[in-house]
Amino acid sequence: MNMTTTVTTPTIVCLCGSTRFSEAFRVANLQETLAGKIVLSIGCDFKGDDALGLGEADKACLDALHLRKIELADEVLILNVEGCVGESTSRELVYALKLGKRVRWLEEEYALHVSVSGEEVSPLSSFLARYKQMLLFWSVAVAVFVLGILVGSWLYAALHSMSVCIVFLLALLVGGYVASEIMGVRPS
Repeated sequence: MNMTTTVTTPTIVCLCGSTRFSEAFRVANLQETLAGKIVLSIGCDFKGDDALGLGEADKACLDALHLRKIELADEVLILNVEGCVGESTSRELVYALKLGKRVRWLEEEYALHVSVSGEEVSPLSSFLARYKQMLLFWSVAVAVFVLGILVGSWLYAALHSMSVCIVFLLALLVGGYVASEIMGVRPS
């Protein structure tokens, strides 16, 4: 039997996020490892920096060490649990983008849209990324409501029949609900 082995260099991924989400770090570490990647992560899995009893100098050293891990990585996975991207993670994200690293998100729907030219993650883009689904839902709901009022008023004026207007408004509400289900949009 003649077997050939192809040796490939595994992708190196650096996990970035708040240390409060230690479970997200553990899960992502396992998933990325099982996907054949080398994982660079935080040095401990306490529920936050305060549990370690570190001073500001120690935290600064750990932050610098994590930036070095980003330099070594091929890509960065931002662990933005429930859209949470704090100050340190924002700094790491901007640093990774400046280095031209590929950036992935744990929760894509909360991904921030950051330009490399800026030093900060825009709070407005953070808000929009976090709430875009809710904004879309309410935009559709208001549009359907206004359309219902206009058409309902026209029907009442044209037909002088309240029952036709009520049936139309109910159909419009059901249609709005069906449209939101099809679009996958729900209020948060």
